[in-house]
Amino acid sequence: YKAYSCKYSEAAKDEQDEDLTDVTGQYKFANMRAWLFWAVRDWLDPKNNMNAMLPPGDTLKEEATEIKWKLQSNGKRIIEPKEDIVKRLGRSTDEFDALANTFYPTPDHTPQDLEGVF
Repeated sequence: YKAYSCKYSEAAKDEQDEDLTDVTGQYKFANMRAWLFWAVRDWLDPKNNMNAMLPPGDTLKEEATEIKWKLQSNGKRIIEPKEDIVKRLGRSTDEFDALANTFYPTPDHTPQDLEGVF
């Protein structure tokens, strides 16, 4: 399995240094955390025909609906600090964070031939 570092504070850019956007191409994001959380939102939106759903239980739904968004003066979307969400929710948003991390854009690497290495 491959592991990638998810850096929430980094700019929401792709490998060509272009802004990452929502599925419509309309919205840009202040940082990777905001883009990842919005990617989950896009994935769950029935209008996007991704046939997504959350597992049974209330934890993920509670965490997802507690997130507040703001629009910055530069037009980019940002979400409030995690500490503010934790205060209102009474716990960390660990499950939603884990779900959002699955949307992290992976670098385009050329696989290496590891035959004979192991």
